[in-house]
Amino acid sequence: MGYKNKDSERAALWNKEHPEKAKEHKKKWLDNNPEAMVEARKKWKVNNRERLVEDRRRYKINTKYKITSEEYNELLEFQDGVCAICGKPETSKMKNGEIKPLGVDHDHETQIIRGLLCSKCNCGLGHFNDNIELLQAAIIYLDKRIYNDENLYYVWSNKCS
Repeated sequence: MGYKNKDSERAALWNKEHPEKAKEHKKKWLDNNPEAMVEARKKWKVNNRERLVEDRRRYKINTKYKITSEEYNELLEFQDGVCAICGKPETSKMKNGEIKPLGVDHDHETQIIRGLLCSKCNCGLGHFNDNIELLQAAIIYLDKRIYNDENLYYVWSNKCS
């Protein structure tokens, strides 16, 4: 089994044969050595970073959006792995430097999932409070731009001159 020595092998066998006693012994040891548990947790987190990130993501989508990882992945596949608005893959990164997964967009009143969005599009909708009238006003505003040869002028700047 790849144990460091015979004592480790015997201890593992004894733990397997006496699970309740082993559990009790471990609990006593941990109660008397709390700093060892803190160190063990830190070491586990470092060695299992990917699993930890995935578990947290899975937990979040399951509890917040009430969908499974499989349902998320089906939606991701349906959208060809890109944002439902801009059609581009996510570019924002997590603290560890990895690309974030697309965010789950949902109606805040009904909780119905609308699709998966990149961080930029998701933030954009959030800043407009999912308000269709505001988004339409922004489109009209962007459409009112007029150009000349050298400069970009907005309708209001022409009224001022």
